[in-house]
Amino acid sequence: MGPRMPFSVHYGLTCLTMLLFLVAQVCRATPICCMTTSNAIIREPVNGCYLQKDNTIPNCNVEAYIFTTQNNKWCVDPRAWWIQQRLEKLAKRGIYCKTQ
Repeated sequence: MGPRMPFSVHYGLTCLTMLLFLVAQVCRATPICCMTTSNAIIREPVNGCYLQKDNTIPNCNVEAYIFTTQNNKWCVDPRAWWIQQRLEKLAKRGIYCKTQ
């Protein structure tokens, strides 16, 4: 067996690792609130999708699909004429809208 680290160093490294993990989870899960939506077609490749339900987040009372691209977040009206087709294409790529 190799040399043992003093308890305080081992404990400190464990705490630091857990803290970094939690920060990464919180940053990744930070909700987006759409205040308005658009019916415009998104021409950029979509890499993520969220469904914002009415009043799920405090003071966020718009229902919307949120599409994320490499550089943007798009708030789309769920009644947009093209939305169902886009959701089907995303599903074929393994991208499903998560409810936030």
